[in-house]
Amino acid sequence: MKKRKSPSSEFQAKVALEAIREDMTLVEQSKKYGVYPTQIGTWKRTAIENMTMAFSRRGAAPEKVSAAEACSSGSMKGKRMSYAGVAGDISCSTLDPVL
Repeated sequence: MKKRKSPSSEFQAKVALEAIREDMTLVEQSKKYGVYPTQIGTWKRTAIENMTMAFSRRGAAPEKVSAAEACSSGSMKGKRMSYAGVAGDISCSTLDPVL
């Protein structure tokens, strides 16, 4: 029985990056590289899901802080909390006095 050929991670990353750019359809890419379109879609989805790891510190787990903890600490009292919309980005701004 013949062992299946497994594409290298560099090849998968290259194809996934092209799929993210969307210069060609998945069908066009599958013909170009000789892999199924569903496989390219899987690589693309995996690349997007794991993209945050590229910007995190090595060996450090992402710090989880609740919104209440972020603005209720001693140095953050009297400040307004706002959510930036990016996973885990919480900032607090000083409240403006209302006259």
